[in-house]
Formats: sequence, C-alpha cells, structure tokens
Amino acid sequence: MKFILLLILCSQFLFSEECKEEKERFTVLELFTSEGCSSCPSAEKFLNELSSKDTKNIFPLEFHVTYWDYLGWKDPYAQKQFTERQNFYAAKKLFSSIYTPQLYLNGKKDFVGSNRTHILKEMEREMAIKTFQSILVNSNLVGSNIETDYKINCSLGEEWIHFAIVQKKIISKVTKGENAGELLKHESVVRKLVTLDAKDKGKLSISLKGLEENLDDLTMIVYTQNKQSLEITQATRKQIR
Repeated sequence: MKFILLLILCSQFLFSEECKEEKERFTVLELFTSEGCSSCPSAEKFLNELSSKDTKNIFPLEFHVTYWDYLGWKDPYAQKQFTERQNFYAAKKLFSSIYTPQLYLNGKKDFVGSNRTHILKEMEREMAIKTFQSILVNSNLVGSNIETDYKINCSLGEEWIHFAIVQKKIISKVTKGENAGELLKHESVVRKLVTLDAKDKGKLSISLKGLEENLDDLTMIVYTQNKQSLEITQATRKQIR
C-alpha cells in the first residue's frame, strides 16, 4: 500500500514539474475557404505568405468547404468533413451563419481571412501568452500509411488531438464559377483530418491512399484542442518524408 502511494505521489510530482516548464508559444490558423469564392484568393495568398515564413511556431491550415460548389466550380479539395467542422465552430460559438474566407486563430477568435492587420496583431498577442503543454510525435512512412505515436506532457483537461495531413505546392486552374480564369496557388491545403480523444499517449495509422504522388509535399500538423472552449492548446509538425 505504501509503495502504491509512493508511486502516485511521484507521478503527481513529475506531472507538476512538467507543467511548470514553459513551452514555445504557437499560432494555429484554420482558414475555411473555397476555390469557388471570389473573396477567398486574397486570404489564401496571406496564408501562403505565413506558410513561407521561416518559423516553426506558425501552423496555417486551409480547410476547403463544399457549399460554394453549386456555382459551377467543384472545388477538388473541398470535403464535407471540413464544412461540418466550420458549422461545429459556429454552433459552439453561437454564430448565426458561416462564411468564407473565415479564419479561426487558435480556436478562440474568428476573423475575415484577408484581414491581415487584425490577424497579425492577434498572432502577436497569442505568441506572448505562456503555455506549458507539449506534444511529442514520432512517425514512420510504411507503404501508403503513416504510422504515428504521440505523447502529451501536461494535459489541460478534456481535449481532442487532431492529425492534419497538409499539402503544399498546389496550383489549380479554375475554369468556372466566381474565380473562372484564375490560377490559384495553395501552400497549406488540408487533405485529411483525423480527430481522436486525446490521451497521455497513443498510436494510430493514417492512410495516405491517393496522395502517394505528393509525399514530398506533405506535412502532418498535430494539435490539441479543448473540448469545451475550443481553444487550441499546443501544436507541432512532422514532415511525411
């Protein structure tokens, strides 16, 4: 009994020590966009610029939604799952509608995705906030699967952990809809999103079927998110190959 109590006390001490060590701050930018929306290219260009910055603490994510497809151009990167994610944000935050380009910064505030001034100011504010959580990720490419294990230090309540497979260097020639005739360039398109209940550690296998020709342009961004507030609590990235 004394031995068990000692183990519990030791684990609590180690946990408290982990939570005292300050970690690098970050910004996750979730842009809900569409190739069929004429207001979106300026927001995507802004996100491309952020993607090109030499910093490991900025995590741009383009989620292409489906509700602009009716205008004639079917966005090849749009997924119903991403539209549902945007609707989920709106429902949790009691918004009456959704729109593009809409950008959520660390799951807290939303902005018009092309509003550079306000977004950069909020990014600067977020970078100044202390954080104590970290995510350690190891991954290996095995055939068409990315085998991944993770560990979360200093868990911050009930959370999800998201695994976003992101593709860069995409060029799309739009022939119909509001952007007909435009050549659109993307540097952070989410091709797949896997969401799990976060644990202290875990393993999973993510299929990259259909993306095999783009392995050199793929990155996996992993981030945790509080289930109640929707605040994103930490993020990291791993190159696929």
